[in-house]
Amino acid sequence: RAYDDPIRLGIAPLLETRTDATFQFVGSRYSVSPSYDVERMSKVIEGALDSDVELLLFPEMSVAEAQLDYLSNNILTRWRDHAKKRGREPSLRYVMAGVSGTPVVAGERHKNFVVMIDRLGREVMRQGKLHRWNLEPVHISRYGLDLEFKVEGPLEEDIDPASNVTILDVVDLGRIIHLICADANFNTP
Repeated sequence: RAYDDPIRLGIAPLLETRTDATFQFVGSRYSVSPSYDVERMSKVIEGALDSDVELLLFPEMSVAEAQLDYLSNNILTRWRDHAKKRGREPSLRYVMAGVSGTPVVAGERHKNFVVMIDRLGREVMRQGKLHRWNLEPVHISRYGLDLEFKVEGPLEEDIDPASNVTILDVVDLGRIIHLICADANFNTP
């Protein structure tokens, strides 16, 4: 495979409705965590395998940290089942999942990161979000967030930003660097 060959990319917006995510507000900070049925992930992986997708992306905050083992095991199981059913290896090589992390200690900030998982369910890369995406009053109105309190300034994303950038060279794919949401607004990490 040449580096300029196109890659079949699948994007799975798992958070499709307001009820697919839970918003939490603490003072002037907010966090988001997924609240959909995890079986949806299985259906998306199966669809990616059926469509010969090579790289599957679950956008930011689409997967709860507690669901990572489920996701990894599901990728491996469905990949193997698909290989047996079709008599050849599926095209799916990697899944990149945007994860909403859980604070280790109550009161700590959340982690917001992306993981890259190979077809055997192994995590090969993890990158934390570098910059918060703070919601200005115009965003709160635009997204229809019904707040039970008055917002004077921006709501701060309740994450602990990462301080480093991971770069990964992948055979037949190229050099990978993950930027999450607001990270893409900065010229340098």
